Amino acid sequence: MSLFTDESISTIEDLLQYESSILDLASSEGIDLSSKLRLAHKQIQTELVRFFEQESYEEIDTPEARRALVDRVVVTDPLRHWHITLALSLIFGDAAGSHLSERYIAKQREYSSLSVRAARTVAECGVGLANRPVRRAAPPLIEAIEGTLGPAIFYVRVSWVDSDIEGEASETRTWESTEGSGLRITVHEAPPSVTGWNVYLGTSVEQTLRQNDQPLAISGEWVHTGGDLADGALATSGQDPDFYLRKRQILKRG
Repeated sequence: MSLFTDESISTIEDLLQYESSILDLASSEGIDLSSKLRLAHKQIQTELVRFFEQESYEEIDTPEARRALVDRVVVTDPLRHWHITLALSLIFGDAAGSHLSERYIAKQREYSSLSVRAARTVAECGVGLANRPVRRAAPPLIEAIEGTLGPAIFYVRVSWVDSDIEGEASETRTWESTEGSGLRITVHEAPPSVTGWNVYLGTSVEQTLRQNDQPLAISGEWVHTGGDLADGALATSGQDPDFYLRKRQILKRG
């Protein structure tokens, strides 16, 4: 699972699962779907901070510590559902405000009600938190070098590692090889807690597989000049919560 601070809670593709005509609506009404997703994210962040500040936990005993919990929030299915329904409520609210259409007003009310219920579900099920959160990595840097590869398209992802914990893999970067080429992969500057990184590579976007046996050094590189790719694990979707916070109650995982 991704972290709340990775800002990848849900996407336009997720909105399409709920409203198949959402792209047509956005085009006809001039609505920026990405901005609505960001706005919904910001509003949920405000609600999470309020939730943490209003509660009192022995393990987290200062207001500052409770506010900092947002950096440790893991995106569970209920939290993602909250984000999607809130974003759709904002989208249809814009459309209704432009035309006072009964259809758009009804849709806005429907998704507003769903988002309220989704927020309640998150509070009841608990907000998932990681003890050692590992952020999602930025897409890798790819450089062409000499090698023995032929023409092909490669799909590349990387992930940060903190000891035995791995964050969600980055967005996919596409790279096209030419005859007699190879590739060198490096990463951007790492967050302070990160100790290494993994590289995932494949010739299809669904099969980006881990290529390194051990995490690579932050300043290191990974090179592929030819031959078969390693048949490692699929790219990670992130970490699970270590515990959940509910109203005045802590539920430990396992």
